[in-house]
Amino acid sequence: MRPCINCGGTNFGEGETRGEGKVHPQNKLFSLGVPLLLTICLDCGEVISMRVKNPKIFKK
Repeated sequence: MRPCINCGGTNFGEGETRGEGKVHPQNKLFSLGVPLLLTICLDCGEVISMRVKNPKIFKK
């Protein structure tokens, strides 16, 4: 993984959103949503990347 763009750090951790922090497809009225998975610089807290846990729910 590349160094952090904010501080140059190379120590990273991962976390996920919970509760109301879920992402829902725009065109699906009833969806439980999925958490965002975050990669975080442990030196400064910069979020390096965000991705959804299950991208398949966004397929048409």
